Amino acid sequence: MELKKIGILGGLSPESTIPYYQYLVDLSAKHLPELVYPEIVIYSVNFGEVVSNMRSGNADKVRELFQKVLDHFKDMGVEVFAIACNTMHIHLPYLNTYDMEVVHIVDVVGDEAEKHGYKKLMLFGTKRLLDSGLYREMLAKRGIEVIYPEEEDAIAIDKLIFRLGNGEINDETRAEAVKYVEKYKDTADAIILGCTELPLVVPEGEYNTIDTTHLHAKAIFRKSTGVDIK
Repeated sequence: MELKKIGILGGLSPESTIPYYQYLVDLSAKHLPELVYPEIVIYSVNFGEVVSNMRSGNADKVRELFQKVLDHFKDMGVEVFAIACNTMHIHLPYLNTYDMEVVHIVDVVGDEAEKHGYKKLMLFGTKRLLDSGLYREMLAKRGIEVIYPEEEDAIAIDKLIFRLGNGEINDETRAEAVKYVEKYKDTADAIILGCTELPLVVPEGEYNTIDTTHLHAKAIFRKSTGVDIK
């Protein structure tokens, strides 16, 4: 069985990078022959350095850091590349991914929305992601409308996401996340958990949400193995 080597740019935050590996291992155990797993390279960057540069407007520094990771991946023979973070996809157009197959998280969400016939989605994510318009622009091409929370709530969700990225996965942050899901659950066909930390605190299956972390990992697995899992 020919498997393509996976390279994951992680650490954005470390909390949400962990499930990627777990999902890929679980999917391999379920869908591949016994003891067969794809090669996976995870480069966990210094999250503090990335956030500091983003907040000070040094996007070029962030892209320089990410490009170094891609250069390492190229040297290691990585064939399938993914960024384990929604927000950092805003830098993808500025990176040289060489001949790697890129698994874009917004494409994955678009595929999921089309599968269910969703036409209107609420996006929960960092303020930087919302302000970038990335989801709106990409999903508009599929005829899918993306709406945002009220400004005050968007700011609060942004702060919550950074708390989660700092390891605050507890009853308090779970309650806060659910509060916003409850508030906006009827405003769209589904809510995009558009930060890979959010599925850590929103109960699976209780609300009509799109878990970007799990879906992204499944898409990475499919691209690496050729196994057509749903």
